Amino acid sequence: MRKNKTGLIACLLISFCLQFLTACSLSIDGSKLKSVTPEFNLFEFFDGKVKAWGIVQNRSGDLVQRFQVNINGAINNDLLILEEQFSYGVGDGVQQRTWTISLNADGSYRGKADDILGNALGISYGNG
Repeated sequence: MRKNKTGLIACLLISFCLQFLTACSLSIDGSKLKSVTPEFNLFEFFDGKVKAWGIVQNRSGDLVQRFQVNINGAINNDLLILEEQFSYGVGDGVQQRTWTISLNADGSYRGKADDILGNALGISYGNG
């Protein structure tokens, strides 16, 4: 009987590990959300004042930062300018950041900020 329990435990452990690894590798298929309305407009949403909250966790799931961001957005020609002011409840980090976001011909977005290496790229599907 002990041999069967050990085999069962090993099978359960392997099954759990496979489910965990599979779950970590899944991503959202945004194309499935194309028909969800109303359609999200990034420039309209961020034109004006917006308040955001967020957290940062390390790989172990420990809370590293908890923060609030006051965002003031403005459209200048074909660019969305986001002025962000951060305050931290846990941890510390950047105090302010300015994003410049453009809408590409294919409907994707490109964003730049001085303290971010490279460009941020994004796509909006449906209402999100």
